Amino acid sequence: MVSGRGFAGGAGTGYPALVAALRADRSAIRVVAAGPRVPALGAPAEFAAEAWWDGLAAADPALGARARRLLRNVPRPALLGAAAALEAAREAGLPADAPGDAGTGVIVAGSNLAQDWGFANAGAVLAGRSPNPRHAVVYADSHQVGAVSELLGLRGPGATVGAAAASGHAALFQAWLWLRAGVVERCVVLGAATGFSPVEAEAFALLGASSPAASVAELGGPFDRRHAGFVAGEAAAAVVLETEPAARARGAVPRGGLAGAALLLGARHGPEPDVDDEERAMRRALAAAGLTAGDIDLVSAHATGTPAGDRAECAALRRVFAGELGRVRVNAPKDLTGHTFSSAGVVAVLACLAQMEGGFLHGHAHLADPIDEAFSLVRRAEPARVRAALVNGFGFGGFAAALVLTSA
Repeated sequence: MVSGRGFAGGAGTGYPALVAALRADRSAIRVVAAGPRVPALGAPAEFAAEAWWDGLAAADPALGARARRLLRNVPRPALLGAAAALEAAREAGLPADAPGDAGTGVIVAGSNLAQDWGFANAGAVLAGRSPNPRHAVVYADSHQVGAVSELLGLRGPGATVGAAAASGHAALFQAWLWLRAGVVERCVVLGAATGFSPVEAEAFALLGASSPAASVAELGGPFDRRHAGFVAGEAAAAVVLETEPAARARGAVPRGGLAGAALLLGARHGPEPDVDDEERAMRRALAAAGLTAGDIDLVSAHATGTPAGDRAECAALRRVFAGELGRVRVNAPKDLTGHTFSSAGVVAVLACLAQMEGGFLHGHAHLADPIDEAFSLVRRAEPARVRAALVNGFGFGGFAAALVLTSA
């Protein structure tokens, strides 16, 4: 079960800020840059580290001092990740592990999380200057695992898990396996923010994967006929997963459940989507949860806004849901948050948990002309009861993943 939730991103700092943005269909996407090939639109986080540290210190001086020591002069994704992980741990009432204990794991979703940090340090070396002295310690993604474990006092197993844009799903899948196998009683899963450098931004543009829109008014969102590519978002998202016996024993409040998960490869390495692989992942996750398509009330679609990706997902959903298409509701959080890459799966899980608990469905801010009218796409936020949701996630390299969430 999920006992804690945390968020820091373009929609705001803190899980309540994300919920408010979803309820209002408020998009974080705005103009952030301009250039011949670099995308103009993005959804960056407005996160003030000094204010965050001061707030921690006011409530808990020791925690504030530890956070400042750990997280001063680190890549920005590490700051956002720590904020999200700490919020989730606090909501869960997560205790620190006693010395010698190994009850709580830490899994960070993502690979190559701080490309902008590496780009800046490489530039310094090429210009004959010294790199940041902390580069040797913090350049690796595993730094975030260690930082979260020290911040929260956790001594269980830890790892990073990468699966491109399905990394969040992969991390949750790994935690689900650890819990089922009895490796841990609880696990912090952090969908890390991704800090792309100008190299990645330009490469995505050359590939034709990112949106060429120069203004928000020109943007076609996921499943819209004007869609022409993704808009990069910035966010870290975290959940605390626990076994039900362990959660009950310490009086944790259930926020929802991860009932089933699937993570598959398609025997290919490229960026092209595959309908068969996406169908297999959805069916495998449903089977793992012991549910059918008829039990699902909501699909939180991967839906990045790329024409090929959106159309492939529609085709896969047609196969899985068949006659249920007019009943099951479909929405796509990336229309509001942008595509947050490594954290996208965990962001989508938070969005589903918010809708389950709050009795609503979030809509879209950039959907005017759907590519397929057979789907019951949520246009604007509305009241609804969501008992079970399917969360899709697909990534370059042939990754296809799906999660099944149930209400508390």
